[in-house]
Amino acid sequence: MNTRPTSIVLNLVRSFAAFTVLGFFAGIAPAQTKLVTAVRDGSGDLKLISWTEAGVRLNGPGASAGSVSQVSAVRVGLSNRMVTAVRDGGGNLKVIAWRVPFNGQIARLQDGQAGAVSSISAVSVPTGDRIVTAVRDGGGDLKVIVWNVSPAGVVNRMPGEGQAGAVSVISSAFIGTSGTILATAVRDGSGNLKIITWRLGVTGVIARLQEASAGAVSEISAIAQGFNVLVTAVRDGGGNLKLIGWTVAANGAITRTGETQAGDATRISAFHLVDARLATAVRDGGGNLKVITWNRTPTQFTRTGEAVAGAVSAISGCTTSTLVGAPFIANFQTSVRDGSGDLKIIPWRSSTQGLTRLSPGASAGAVSVISTACFR
Repeated sequence: MNTRPTSIVLNLVRSFAAFTVLGFFAGIAPAQTKLVTAVRDGSGDLKLISWTEAGVRLNGPGASAGSVSQVSAVRVGLSNRMVTAVRDGGGNLKVIAWRVPFNGQIARLQDGQAGAVSSISAVSVPTGDRIVTAVRDGGGDLKVIVWNVSPAGVVNRMPGEGQAGAVSVISSAFIGTSGTILATAVRDGSGNLKIITWRLGVTGVIARLQEASAGAVSEISAIAQGFNVLVTAVRDGGGNLKLIGWTVAANGAITRTGETQAGDATRISAFHLVDARLATAVRDGGGNLKVITWNRTPTQFTRTGEAVAGAVSAISGCTTSTLVGAPFIANFQTSVRDGSGDLKIIPWRSSTQGLTRLSPGASAGAVSVISTACFR
């Protein structure tokens, strides 16, 4: 009997059965950049490493730049470019543009510079070629600077900038999809959470709008959801994780809505999943990574899943893909400094069935600072 047709059918069945947890057919889909980790490596230099959604490293030794002490990485709009806003070896702000092709072979483009900084939060306008850096300047005050990053990677500082009072922690997000309302969440000079909204004009001029305050905080991670929602994940005065929801009106007015608390937390990183869902990744009271997924309603937050991994001392995370339907699915990655001081990438999936770790994770060399940019 000729068994060749049967063998072919069996092989096809096996190929389809190898459909990966991340939605690609094994051996068919080419490797695609979904995540870039921007880190301070063991030598104190900036290094960029590209990864697939499954946590497979793409660009070998990585793309490097000089000495840095802080890093904030962000994708430029919906393009194949990203920016690293860093505190360089001289203590000044440097904005470096990079091209991130499909295959993950990252190429450095051009850069721009500003003065002394000691805290940095970079955020991209949702579409187009502009980014904003919210920094603690040499005088200890909040400064908001607008940059244009051309398709060729030319970085130009735009004419307008905004300033506010003393700050020590900064996280920022654009509200909605128009790229006109920016929210900066800061720890002010009294140690309290302050939200400030800004209007970004087409020429780069930025105008301060409204503000709102809450209690004592020592860490802040802010994200936007939908058209008018801001969520701040903070370490409150008791050392615990607190989530606070805010609505932001078209005129920049800020209204506090629901809130919730979780346990002891440091190294807080929050990121949007899809719709009203979000995730927080923190270092818990035992020094381990804890990931919690949440669903937000207008007045409250509900836990939908949680998991604990090993010891960590730095955390960043972002969403790599989403599927809205039945069931809801969002894939994301946490990038951490593990107990050995090395970079570890861990893929996760959040769905209506809860939170699932998709693999043990992949490791790279020693790091001390981590920021991530996702290309979903």
